[in-house]
Amino acid sequence: MYTQNDIAIMYLDTLGLTHKHFTEVLKILKNPSDIFINSARKNIIDLLPSGSLERLDILGYNSVEELVTKDLEKFNITAVTIASSMYPDILKNIADPPVVLYTKGDINLLSKNKIGIVGTRTPTNYGRDVANKFTKDLSDAGLVTVSGLSYGIDTCVAVSTLEAKGKTIAVLAGGLDNVYPAQNTELSKKIEQNGLLVSEYRPYVRPRQYSFIRRNRIISGLSLGVFVVEAGRKSGATSTAAFCLEQNRELFVLPGNITSPQSYGTNDLINEMPDCFTITSSQILDRLNIKPKQTKKQTKLQLDVFSLKIVECLKNGELHFDEICKQVNSNASELASTLTMLEILGVVKKSTSNFYQLVF
Repeated sequence: MYTQNDIAIMYLDTLGLTHKHFTEVLKILKNPSDIFINSARKNIIDLLPSGSLERLDILGYNSVEELVTKDLEKFNITAVTIASSMYPDILKNIADPPVVLYTKGDINLLSKNKIGIVGTRTPTNYGRDVANKFTKDLSDAGLVTVSGLSYGIDTCVAVSTLEAKGKTIAVLAGGLDNVYPAQNTELSKKIEQNGLLVSEYRPYVRPRQYSFIRRNRIISGLSLGVFVVEAGRKSGATSTAAFCLEQNRELFVLPGNITSPQSYGTNDLINEMPDCFTITSSQILDRLNIKPKQTKKQTKLQLDVFSLKIVECLKNGELHFDEICKQVNSNASELASTLTMLEILGVVKKSTSNFYQLVF
């Protein structure tokens, strides 16, 4: 299954090399597998931890292969090294690509068109609604969604993609043997069956604060562009936006309530780069030159005059039941039954404290 070049890279990955040293080693060697040839590796001795090359001689190739693959087999993980034909070119071309992607699920998704969708771990109802709506629209257009499997927007993205029968990739900040946060373990299993889990870390490596930031460069690196839903200042989502710009990806940002901490970061991004202002999924598809898939025409809803009056008064935003009642000049009983009907039809939705709003 793995070539000698793959095994060599996977062995090097166990040594804890910095990206700089890893790059230097691969530049010096004609092929990564040359580490198994004494005469070819003399120039890399100083770049590797003491005793690591001698260990190769003691173990021999077969034992090294068993060493680097046994934990992967145990957890049903597939490694895609930077030397593999399955490694995505779009990721290979960033400044510091991961040398190995450890995966569970459908690795063919690595070659598909992808969109990163990220945001705060504590989204507002507005943020959740937009994340769910855009995720379904972009999935329906054939894009694979990419996120981080954290709380909040990441979870919304994964769940909404699966509900839309789309494909999603979750990039983790630690080894795939132990999902973090633990509450998303069941969700990760569903993603493994209908998408792909990815990490640059081998099994048994636990997430650290820095590894979440490192993960974000992979989310943007895999994607044609990144959509930021809600984000506070100096947040993980804004760091993903920064990687997105460094990597020459398209950046899309949702405007938010100027008094909401969850929108401070997104509104700052829009203020600095007005072109990233995004309020429709079609803006994203147009910029990425993605044509929506043809779908069967839905039956146009035929609403009566009273229902249309309700829709018209909600166009400027959500309203309390009493305010709607006042604007449409109706009694409470008639309004309640009509709103219930509109909810069933998917035209309006009821939020907290008896407020109503139009569905996107």
